[in-house]
Amino acid sequence: MVYCSNCGEKNEDSSQFCKNCGEALKNSQYSSKPIKSRIEVLKEDSNLHDPEDIYYESQTYNEPEDETESSIEWDVVLWGALILIILDGILIMILPQISLFIAIFMALVYVLIYTRRKSTLVVALPLTFFIAALIWAFFTP
Repeated sequence: MVYCSNCGEKNEDSSQFCKNCGEALKNSQYSSKPIKSRIEVLKEDSNLHDPEDIYYESQTYNEPEDETESSIEWDVVLWGALILIILDGILIMILPQISLFIAIFMALVYVLIYTRRKSTLVVALPLTFFIAALIWAFFTP
């Protein structure tokens, strides 16, 4: 058996390439012992006792932002209102009878999908339609 000098995989003696990483197995690279696995090298470098510690130590944990339960996701509310207004403005030329219903449905779907905390959904939905009505009233003669 021949061990790959790149990854340490066992290969047949007649192999020219490593079956694991594809590295060329040249005569100068043949060795009768496997190289140290990457986890063993990392364990020696970082003085860890468990290979799983390497994975957990490499992960970063970001503290969640301090938000209260009653905070409103204004970005979702405003984008939902804009979707409603713009989509209705486009669809009124194509389907004047049902354009408002389609636009309301699409804005509703957008707010339902993109609201991160579902507890604020009770406030976000009516607020979206209220802001859309305000913008609509402001820009309509």
